[in-house]
Amino acid sequence: MSSCNFDDDPPISHIEPSIEILNGPEAELEVGETLQLSISAKNLEDDVAYESSNISIASVSNSGLITALSSGQTTIKAYSDDIFDEILITVVEPVVELKPTLKITTEGPLTISLNQAVSIYFEVENYNGEIYVSNSNPNVVDVMGQYPSAIMVNGLSYGTSSITLLLDDGTKASIDVIVEPDAVSSLAIEVSKTEIRVNDIASLRILVSPTEYYPSVKINILVGEDCIEIEGSTIFGRKSGTAKIQAECDGFYSNIVELSIFDFNISMTLNSVLIGDHERVSIANYEGQQISNLNWQIDDGEIISLQYSPMGDLYVNGLKEGNTSFYLFDDNGFISNKLQVEVIGGNPYTDISKEEFYSTYTRSTSYTDAMYRTECHFMSGLIEVPDQEPTIDTHQPEIKGKLIHNSETNYPNRGNTYIVVDSYGNDAFEIYYGAAYTSLEEVVAYIYAWGDVPVNYVENKNERPLHSLWGEYLRLNNSQFTGDVDEYPYEPELPDIYGIGDGNLLYYEIDIGTTGTDCDPDFPNYIYNDGYSIERGAARIVYSRYYADDTPYTTSDNEPVNPEDRYVFYTYNHYNDFQEHLNYENGWSEMFGNITGGGVISSKNPNECNPTPYVETVRDRLP
Repeated sequence: MSSCNFDDDPPISHIEPSIEILNGPEAELEVGETLQLSISAKNLEDDVAYESSNISIASVSNSGLITALSSGQTTIKAYSDDIFDEILITVVEPVVELKPTLKITTEGPLTISLNQAVSIYFEVENYNGEIYVSNSNPNVVDVMGQYPSAIMVNGLSYGTSSITLLLDDGTKASIDVIVEPDAVSSLAIEVSKTEIRVNDIASLRILVSPTEYYPSVKINILVGEDCIEIEGSTIFGRKSGTAKIQAECDGFYSNIVELSIFDFNISMTLNSVLIGDHERVSIANYEGQQISNLNWQIDDGEIISLQYSPMGDLYVNGLKEGNTSFYLFDDNGFISNKLQVEVIGGNPYTDISKEEFYSTYTRSTSYTDAMYRTECHFMSGLIEVPDQEPTIDTHQPEIKGKLIHNSETNYPNRGNTYIVVDSYGNDAFEIYYGAAYTSLEEVVAYIYAWGDVPVNYVENKNERPLHSLWGEYLRLNNSQFTGDVDEYPYEPELPDIYGIGDGNLLYYEIDIGTTGTDCDPDFPNYIYNDGYSIERGAARIVYSRYYADDTPYTTSDNEPVNPEDRYVFYTYNHYNDFQEHLNYENGWSEMFGNITGGGVISSKNPNECNPTPYVETVRDRLP
């Protein structure tokens, strides 16, 4: 104060008291940051004090230092008596800078053949810069191109090269690419079952290309040599435990298959249980002392529990919706197979309208789900109406010039499920007994599996969709097919059909709904079922159902045909020509019949008809 010139300055009493926060009207801080307030104070009698309107958002010290505590807004006030100024403080969470991540999603090491181009896929996050590619051996592998989520490589010569992806911050990921001789282009193994009881067997299938290398394939037991024994295409269960096998041929390695070897069987009538309900566990082939001494291991104990009844039976209790599994064991080392269990809370479709159900429709993938759908008259299979012509697989295995009619069948889930395979023998899809189907592939598979029709079929050919709970998915007809070639000279003879020579098979026919059949002018080319009426068209499935046994008209006493006598044929020009279903997806034989032979469609004049004979197939397993 001694430096002030009182003669030149106006009297202090003429200056109005004031406080001004010089940091501005508002400021933004991150949690944990501080801000020192700058204050201009004039002609105040007391010192400047500070306060926060919300001390949980930000606090302020006696010296005006603001500390951000949590996200939100608060007002910081600088005051002296009734003189004040304020600043709005907005506190935000600190911006966390995410570290770039890089992951190669293609499983390595990656094995390719000479001159084979493949993609290596990768995932990168929190990064917008350039991705660099390093190739340890460019003479073996050529990096052909780079894309946002993949790089393309090509095998140049035999050997191994390490492909490395690198980001600017040093993050990297690598995969080894092995180029093997192209003498063997592919090698894989499959087993008929991955769980084998001790002293039981499973079939081993080797898929090698070219097939000439089949004799050179060696099966290696990687884990569990004391658990299994392999002789040719048969795997023997020797001791409970886990085994892993892999095929090798000319330096080429197949996939690895894991096998579980167990001592005794456990099963349930249905591998599902309602919440609050219980299902009995059947135990077979147990050689221990007492079943009541068995212990169990449950993958998820919140979904199921197990307990013995007073009578000594073992039950699974449903606790919570979900899927889990369990197995049994005793103190002597005996182990059961692993049993999958689904716990359900009742029919999930009971309160769902037809419109809601079909608006997000998906194909059923379990027997339990299919049965719930049937209870509500809902479909389980594909609902797109098929075209009249079947889709035929471009790969159709043959033996000595004859197409193979797949002789293998697979009925899991106590025979209520049938697994349809593709032309290579791999699982394609499942169908379920008692479920509703309309697509050609599913209906023929259903008939082939059980010798009967899906639940949405009725025998009455005059039934109307408006009178049926199945509506537009209703299908008609399941009546006997005479195959009378004298009355209908345009029809070809079907194998072993009753009424021709010593034929002993009674054939039945059903409708198959299509988008329309245009091969026979006597049948309008209309969609089969529009929800109001049915235009049956010319498409039919004809199948062998019973043995005649000299009583062809009392089928209630006739025996259903055995699998080796099961034939399922498709015709979409009203019996003029047929194709045989070969028991795999899109497996259809060569067409035979009247139009194939150059005859006139549906003519009853024998001179105008020239049905070609049935084209024989060979019943065998798919190679």
